[in-house]
Amino acid sequence: MNRWSVYEHLKRRFMETGSLPPLEEVLEEFSGLDFVEIAEGIEEFNAAISWPGGAKQEGRRPA
Repeated sequence: MNRWSVYEHLKRRFMETGSLPPLEEVLEEFSGLDFVEIAEGIEEFNAAISWPGGAKQEGRRPA
């Protein structure tokens, strides 16, 4: 697993529910992964939803 696993997890959860899991849940889900990789996955997801057409651009906001 790496940062892209975290990114895909966040993306899938957001697409299915319209919200993001709490940080504690993400940390538990990826407990074997270095925190830096988790943080980078979260950063990648946040960047993706900030692009034109992303959730932030359309007025939706991730949890």
